[in-house]
Amino acid sequence: MPLFYMKIKIAVVQLEAIQHNSEKSKKKIKAFTARASSNGANVIIFPEDCIDGVISNKKELADSNNKNRDFFINLAKKYKIDIVTGSFIEKEKRKLWNTSYYIDSKGQVKARYRKINLWHPERRYISKGKKLEIFKTQYGKAAIVICWDLAFPDLFKEILKEKVKIVYCPSYWTFEDASRGLKWNKDADLVLTNTLCCTRAFESNAAIVYCNAAGKLKIGKWQGTLLGNSQITLPYFGPIKKLEHHREDMFIQEIDLDLLKDSEKSYKLRDDLILK
Repeated sequence: MPLFYMKIKIAVVQLEAIQHNSEKSKKKIKAFTARASSNGANVIIFPEDCIDGVISNKKELADSNNKNRDFFINLAKKYKIDIVTGSFIEKEKRKLWNTSYYIDSKGQVKARYRKINLWHPERRYISKGKKLEIFKTQYGKAAIVICWDLAFPDLFKEILKEKVKIVYCPSYWTFEDASRGLKWNKDADLVLTNTLCCTRAFESNAAIVYCNAAGKLKIGKWQGTLLGNSQITLPYFGPIKKLEHHREDMFIQEIDLDLLKDSEKSYKLRDDLILK
């Protein structure tokens, strides 16, 4: 019997969170989980800020009693599916953290990851996570990164070194994040996220599961549009499945992790890293 299952079906939910309305967001999350489970998915992933949206102007919504974590634990057990919870803001010891969990189909918390590389508006009110979490699942070693983490190759060197098979990346990326870059290319951040997903898959020799949010974002006078673009990328292939829009949607994709054995032999990136 193998140490882990080589083939895995992953449900990627490009969710539009209902801003500052956790009950409506959770109702949608539950419906997507039921649908993914009934269609044979082994793992489901949600985007960053999937419960309350962005709470920079409503910090009292930060979770201080694990109610969001427990909501996902109950979902995982009920629908017998592993869940990457997306992320939500937790309050602990008077600090706020952008936090994601991996919860297995028995309701066991396998990992809690707190975002290390904060997007610059987040730095005003969110504390920086301290370390990457690498953990074992029945589908092999996995890691979680969140959104802007994707831009930092040092994290992925560690992922390569630790022989991680799947990297889950919940995200809340807008077209407007490029700011002044929009005068050069209105799709600048589509180019960036596509490039990062593909590059990270090859350089870490892992499947990258990028799950971005959908819909609109309004904070005070600022308005933006989530870019969607959720995708799964692999060495040799690049993207094998992608949502080419920014509407709410879900796809389920099976991947064969045996491919990673061959790509490791082809490129020998881990050997080169160890030699350094």
